[in-house]
Amino acid sequence: MRKSVEDRVFEINDLLKDDELNLIESTAEANFPVNLIIGAPRSASTVLTQILARSGQFGYISNFVAKFWNAPVLGLGIESTFDRIDDPITFQSDYGLTSSLNAPHEFSYFWRRWFPHRPDHLVSTEEFNTNHPDLLKQEINAISSHFGKPIFFKNLSLSLQMNHLERLGLDTKYIICLRDPFYQAQSILRGRLKFHNNLEDWYSIRPAEYHELKQKNPYDQVVGQIYYILQQIERSLAEFKLDTPVIMRYEEFVKSPKELLDQIAIVNQLNRINIDPEYVANKLINTNKITDDKIDTIRLANTVNKWFDSSAPFELYSEINDQL
Repeated sequence: MRKSVEDRVFEINDLLKDDELNLIESTAEANFPVNLIIGAPRSASTVLTQILARSGQFGYISNFVAKFWNAPVLGLGIESTFDRIDDPITFQSDYGLTSSLNAPHEFSYFWRRWFPHRPDHLVSTEEFNTNHPDLLKQEINAISSHFGKPIFFKNLSLSLQMNHLERLGLDTKYIICLRDPFYQAQSILRGRLKFHNNLEDWYSIRPAEYHELKQKNPYDQVVGQIYYILQQIERSLAEFKLDTPVIMRYEEFVKSPKELLDQIAIVNQLNRINIDPEYVANKLINTNKITDDKIDTIRLANTVNKWFDSSAPFELYSEINDQL
């Protein structure tokens, strides 16, 4: 039986592991910021990565390099023989998936080496410590060293791993993506319809409360999913007494991206982000619209109001009542 392309890619990754290890062990320590873009699903995190990638001021993992999840630094070396400018990055994506080879990728196979997917995505300290955290630090350091400038990663499961990531001792900057929870929940429900053709099957990140949520109806599940992920982020920020993170509020960002881009520039010690905010604003479309007749809008709005009261994480609330 002929092997599939995916099987061959797995084989290549296994073959490159030892060469990658030798390479990263000899890499000098880099001292560039590591930006982690986190949040609950469907919070416009992908378009932010596309904007930062297009600026040319940040290193990142592309769709091409993501094929080398066991050997990303070797993959970056191969990629450097190509010209990224020939394939301009657009602001288009499909549920987090970008199309061009040089567009940002979530790098899921890489992160699963340290944070394996379980029924929920929260990895214990004991399990993380057995997965060679020093190797993760070496990999990130070597990726940073390759680019010689700030880098960013966007994988939303890292929202639940901040306690482990902080212990690596990197110059980590958190960019937290927030969105009106009604439209965010609506988009997650649409993701369930898109990938499972029903509202019942789970889509995307599973917080520690996953088993509790699975006993509830789909509306409580998706709203609770957003709530608990943001709650975990808020707890981690408090536990480690982290500097004030950069907050991207989607509704404000699509109207006026300059303020957020300026904040990102400051924490990365850059004069500015080299992309015209007006150009970005003209390209962005506010997708906060009631869009699917298979979703009970009133029921979803009531569920959001129940979960996101005055004590909600990041004081997040919905404006959906003003639009019904």
